[in-house]
Amino acid sequence: MYISCPLCGLNSHLNRFKPEELQEIIELIEMRSQGRAKGWKVVDRFSALDDDELMEKIANRCRVILKIIGEEVMEKSAAAALVNRLREEIVDLEKSVEENENEVGAWRAESEELVTRINVAYNTNYKELDDAIDFLLEVALED
Repeated sequence: MYISCPLCGLNSHLNRFKPEELQEIIELIEMRSQGRAKGWKVVDRFSALDDDELMEKIANRCRVILKIIGEEVMEKSAAAALVNRLREEIVDLEKSVEENENEVGAWRAESEELVTRINVAYNTNYKELDDAIDFLLEVALED
C-alpha cells in the first residue's frame, strides 16, 4: 500500500513512509544528467528560504493540509511529539548523569588515593621531625 504526500503528491510505500526522520530544512537541489540512461548527479544544494514565491506556495499548501487534518488531530500529534521529545531528553539526561557519576567516582578514588599519600608523607615527615627534635633535646640537655 502507498501513501500520497499531501504537500507534493509524491507516492511512497507505507513501509518507507517515516516523516519523523526527515530534516526540517527546505533545499533547492541542482541536478545534472550524466547522460542517457546513466542517471542524475547532484551539482549543488542551497536553501529555498530566500525564494519568497516558493515559500508562499509551500505555506499556503501547509495551511490547506492543516485544515484537512483538523485541530484535534494536530493537538494530539503535538502532544505526542512533545512526549517523545521529552522522553528523548530524559534518556540523554540519564546518560549524562551516568557519565558524571562515573567521573565523580573516578575523582573520588583519585582524591582518596591522594589524601592517603599526603597522610603517609606527613606521618613519615612528622616521625622524622619528632625524632630530630628528640635528638636535639637530648643534645641540649646534655650540655
